[in-house]
Amino acid sequence: MTDVRECRRRPPNPRTPLLILSKGSRRLPVEPHSPLGMIAISNVECNLKAVALKASIWPICPVKRTHKGPLRDILAKNMRRLRAVRGLSQEALAHESGLNRTYLSGVERSERNVSIDNVARIANGLGVEPWKLLKDD
Repeated sequence: MTDVRECRRRPPNPRTPLLILSKGSRRLPVEPHSPLGMIAISNVECNLKAVALKASIWPICPVKRTHKGPLRDILAKNMRRLRAVRGLSQEALAHESGLNRTYLSGVERSERNVSIDNVARIANGLGVEPWKLLKDD
């Protein structure tokens, strides 16, 4: 059995400071962060009820994983080397490439499956031809 929240609206407390949390087209007023860092919905009353879920609904591995190939390591090694030669930080390279810093960090650790478009953006940020990032020296 899994707990599912059933929520009903209750009148807001006029003394409670409210923030607006938007999700899609729904706007929910929420209280500021609680001491544990969680956001509590201020004018929604929630009750828990148990429901049974089918095994096929609950995924075993919710994130799609791809197998790491040797080309990722080559790309990561060349990126790191060229970035160091040019004296760029990951943040500076991200700015030059137009990509997120954490994404570039994942590419340098061979954790991300990089698209050919992003290889071209990284090469542009490093000032080299894209094939140089993929060449094993």
